[in-house]
Amino acid sequence: MSVSKIVSPPKHFPTTQWSLILAIKTKSQSGLARKEVEKFCRDYWSPVKSFLRSMGVSNEDAEDLTQEVFAGIYNADQFPDLDPTKGRMRNYLMTAAKHRALNFHRHRTRDKRGGTATHLPFEEELIEPGVKDISDREFDRRWAHQLIELTTRSLREEYESRGREVWFQALFPRLTETSSQPTYEDLAKGLKSSTSAVKAAIHRMKQKYQKILRSEVAKTVATEDEIDSELQALFNALGKN
Repeated sequence: MSVSKIVSPPKHFPTTQWSLILAIKTKSQSGLARKEVEKFCRDYWSPVKSFLRSMGVSNEDAEDLTQEVFAGIYNADQFPDLDPTKGRMRNYLMTAAKHRALNFHRHRTRDKRGGTATHLPFEEELIEPGVKDISDREFDRRWAHQLIELTTRSLREEYESRGREVWFQALFPRLTETSSQPTYEDLAKGLKSSTSAVKAAIHRMKQKYQKILRSEVAKTVATEDEIDSELQALFNALGKN
């Protein structure tokens, strides 16, 4: 995969976080890129911090380590190893969090033992057997939930910008397709509209939701070809207990 493909993606493919990071590294459009990367860091702060907490890091220390993880993204010009060919943003951040948790644990262990600790491999030193896979799945699950939250927020804002807040509040629950939702007839009555109009509006809402969801996922992968597989991985994570 060439760097030029990442920096200048096709017009139909959204700007990715990797392309923004590369823009920061090369000082190309760094002002705009930094604002977008800063937003990304805020948006995905929660999954990274939760992942660190799942590995036994205290809340205060997890906050500090999460700050370090995203500082490494935001100050990309200081991190020459940032490379979109190394994987998806989700995996990159999970690995970055692991490394910082490992370094933190090593420093704590060294201090307690007077600086003479013998270090074991990461999985044996930091995490008990069987916990590592659980932590990785938990990271994917929380990442997926955050992705859904961002998608829902964007969809809500779009409806609000058009003065359609009432329609959003009434119709969005139908996207979950649970049996307890109001009937089309009841929705139409509440919205003072027709059943056919409500059905059409729900269909459009589903299409908008799917479009926004794919756009959000596209920001975290390097190429358009990875969108479907990333979506499937996240859906799988949501399906696991």
